[in-house]
Amino acid sequence: MPGELFVTESPLRKNTGTHYTPRFLAEQIVDGTLEPLVYEPGPLQTADKNEWKLKSSSQILALNVADIAMGSAAFLVAAARYLGEKLIEAWTLEGDDRVRDNRAPDTERDADQDPVVIEARRQIIEHCLYGVDINPMAVEMAKLSLWLVSMDPHRPFTFLDDRLVAGDSLLGITSLDQLEWMHMDPEKGRQIHQRGLVDFTAENRELVAEVAATRRTVANIDGTTLAGLARKRQVLADLEQKSSRARLLADLCVGAALVHAKRGDNGLRIGSVTAADYARRIDTAEMETREQAEDWLETERPDGGFGRVPVHWPLIFPEVFELGGFDGIVGNPPYLGGPKISPTHGEAYRKYLTEVVARGGNGRADQVAYFAIVAHTLLRKSGQSGLLATDTLAQGDTMETGLELLVREGAIIRRAIKSKKWPTKSAGIQYCAVWSSRSDLPNALDRILDGEAVSRISPALEPASTVSSVRHKLDSSKGIAFVGHDIKGAGFILSRSDVVRLIESDPRSSDAISPYIKGDELNQSTQIAATSHIINFQDWSIEQSRAYSACFQVVQTRVKPERDTKNRKSHRVNWWRYADYRKGLEAATQCLDTVIAMTLHNKHMIPTFGPGHTIYSHGCVVFATSDAAMLSIISSSVHYLWATTGGASTLSTTSRYAPSDKFETFPLPDFTVDLRESGERLAAFRREVSRARNSGLTKIYNQVFDPACIDADIENLRRIHQMIDEATIRAYGWEDRIAAVGGLDQGFHKVGRQTRYTIGPAAQRVVLDSLLDLNHERYAEEVAQGLHDKKGKTKRADGTLF
Repeated sequence: MPGELFVTESPLRKNTGTHYTPRFLAEQIVDGTLEPLVYEPGPLQTADKNEWKLKSSSQILALNVADIAMGSAAFLVAAARYLGEKLIEAWTLEGDDRVRDNRAPDTERDADQDPVVIEARRQIIEHCLYGVDINPMAVEMAKLSLWLVSMDPHRPFTFLDDRLVAGDSLLGITSLDQLEWMHMDPEKGRQIHQRGLVDFTAENRELVAEVAATRRTVANIDGTTLAGLARKRQVLADLEQKSSRARLLADLCVGAALVHAKRGDNGLRIGSVTAADYARRIDTAEMETREQAEDWLETERPDGGFGRVPVHWPLIFPEVFELGGFDGIVGNPPYLGGPKISPTHGEAYRKYLTEVVARGGNGRADQVAYFAIVAHTLLRKSGQSGLLATDTLAQGDTMETGLELLVREGAIIRRAIKSKKWPTKSAGIQYCAVWSSRSDLPNALDRILDGEAVSRISPALEPASTVSSVRHKLDSSKGIAFVGHDIKGAGFILSRSDVVRLIESDPRSSDAISPYIKGDELNQSTQIAATSHIINFQDWSIEQSRAYSACFQVVQTRVKPERDTKNRKSHRVNWWRYADYRKGLEAATQCLDTVIAMTLHNKHMIPTFGPGHTIYSHGCVVFATSDAAMLSIISSSVHYLWATTGGASTLSTTSRYAPSDKFETFPLPDFTVDLRESGERLAAFRREVSRARNSGLTKIYNQVFDPACIDADIENLRRIHQMIDEATIRAYGWEDRIAAVGGLDQGFHKVGRQTRYTIGPAAQRVVLDSLLDLNHERYAEEVAQGLHDKKGKTKRADGTLF
C-alpha cells in the first residue's frame, strides 16, 4: 500500500562482497588492535604484561578509531565495549567520582544495564569512534547498533552524525597535499604545477583547521536534551556548508583521476591539469565546475550500483587528520574478486584502484587489498590496524598488491592468522586475520603467527626469511608456464559423433577442430590423452571463422545464446572465440609433440607429460617444454615449497598454481643429466604403477603421501622422488648448505596444512632462503641488463612490455 514500508532482498550486499562477522571474531580483531593503544609501556614495548601500564582516561578518550567499511558496526561495537572497559579501569585508578561506589557487574547483561558501563561507552562513542560505509542503510544500522550498546533510558540517543558517514572509502583524498596540488600523488602534482603555482587551494588549510576546531566542540555540547541534539545538528550543517567548496575541489581532483587513470601516469597528469583549470575558474563558473565533477565521478558506473560518493578524509574528519590520522583501524572489508570489480563498479573504477590506490599495481587483486592499503594510509605514524579478510589477502596478486606493498613501505605485521575456515555456514570461505603497525617494533619482540612466536611475519603470513620476502618475476622464467584456455561455452566441446558429422559435411572443418583435455583428466585418467574435441577459431575474425560454415553454425547455435547473457562486453561481442584464447601458450607449444601439464587446482601438484597440439582447458597449467629435466624440477620438493609458500593461492585443501606467482618468480637451476634421467625414470615408472593399479595420479599420490602405505611400488616411487630432490640440490650447488643442517632428512613432514613425503623442516628453511636469495640475485642481474622497467615489469626482447 502507498506510504507503507516494503522490505525486499537486495543484491547489493552480496555483489559488494559483504559478510556478517560473528561477535567473537570482531572482538578478537579489536582487542588485538587496541591493546597496544591503551597501554604504554605495552605489547609494542615488552611481552611481559606485568610491565604494562594503562594510559590515563584522558589519553584513552583522545584515541581515534575507525572502521572504513563498517556495515552494521560489529567492530565499532566491539571497540566501544573494549575501550569502555579500559576507560572504567582508568577512572578507577584515578579515583574518579563516577566509579567511587561502583561494583563491577557480574554478568554481561548486568554490564549492558550498568550506569557506569553505559556512561563509559557513551564517552567512547562520542569521542573516539568513526565509521564509513558505502551503503547509507548500513550507516543507519550502525547508528542503531551503537545506540543499543550505550542506551540510557533517561537520555536521548548518542549523536553520531559527525562520526558515521556514508560514502566510498576507497574513493577520495587522504591528505590535504593532494588537494593543494590537485593530484592524487602530491609530489607529481608539485612537479606539474610548480612553475605556475596556483593559489586556489591556499585557504583550505586554514579552513580545515577552523572546521576541526569547531567539530571538536560538538562532543562537548550537552547531548542529554533534544535541544542539545538540535544544536549539534545545526553546528554540523553549518560546517558542511562552510567546507562545501573545499569538497568540490576534492571531487574535481578525484574525479579527474578516475576518468584518466586508464592512461596511467600520463593520463593522471592530464587529469590534474584539467582539474586545476576548472578550479581556477570556480569563482566565475562554480555551477559548471560542480557539474563537471559530478560527471567525472559517474564515469562508467554500472546501473544499479551505489552512487559514487567520495570520502575526503581530511575534510570529513579534519580533527583526526590534524593529528596525523587514526590511531587504530579495524574491520572486515568486503570481499570482491579482482575480475568482478569492473562489472560491479566499472572499469574506470578498477583502473583508479590500480593506478591511484595501489600506486600502479598489477590490476588483478581482490578488492580487499585496496582496503588494506587505504587503512594504512589513514593511520598516523604510531597507528595500528587489525583486519579480518578472506585468506586471499595473503595470496598471489592480492598479496603482491596489498600486504607486500605495505611491508615495502614500512608496515610491520606483528600478529596474524594465516587461514581458518569461516565459523558460520553462511559463507564457505577461509579467512585470515592481520594485525599490523606503522610504528617500529623492537627486534627482540616476537611476532605471533597462528599462536606461535616467530621473529618476523612475511606478507604471505608465514615466518619471514632472513632476506626481503618480495619475490620478483624473472625474465628467465617467463614464457614457459601458461594457464590453459578459458572457453566460456560448453557448446564449443564436441562428441566423437559431432566430429565425424562435421568433417563429413565439410572436410575443411578438421582445421578448426582440436583435441581437448580438461584439468580433471590429467590426474584421474590412467592414460593422458584427449578424450574429446573442441571447435577452435583461435583469434580469427568472424569472417575467417564463418568460412568454416559447419563449425560456425554449431558455435552460433550452442555458444552465442549463452554468451549473450554475459556481463563482460568482450565475451558477448566475440562470441565465436574462446573468452580467453591463450595465444602465448599456442605460440610456445606449436612445435612440441609433447608438453608438461598439471591441474590448476590440485592437492599434490603433480606434473605429467601430455600430448602437444592439444587445447588444454583453463583448469590446466601447461609448461612449454618436453624436457624430462623440467619434469624433475617441477616434481621436486624444492619447487613444491616455493609454489606453496610465499602467498600460495589456496582453494580449500588444494592449491591454485598461478604461473605468474609460482613459476615466473622461480629461479631455475641448470638442467643436468641427473635431472633429465630422474625425470625419465619418474615418468616411466608412474606409467607402470598407473597401469598396474588402474589408477590416476591423484589416487597414486594419495598413497605416496600416506605414511601407512608401505606397498613396494609406492616405496619405489618415493625413492625416485628422493633421487629427484638430491639431483635438484646438486643442480643448484647447495650440497654444503644442506649438509650443514644435517641433510635433506627426507620423510613425512608438514608443509603448510598438509603432511607429505618431502624434505625435513631444517632443509625446507635452507631451500626457501636460498631460493629467495637466488631470485633477488637473478633479478638484480636482469635489471642491470635492462630487462625490467621501473615498475618491475618484464620487457620483451624488442623492448616493449608484456
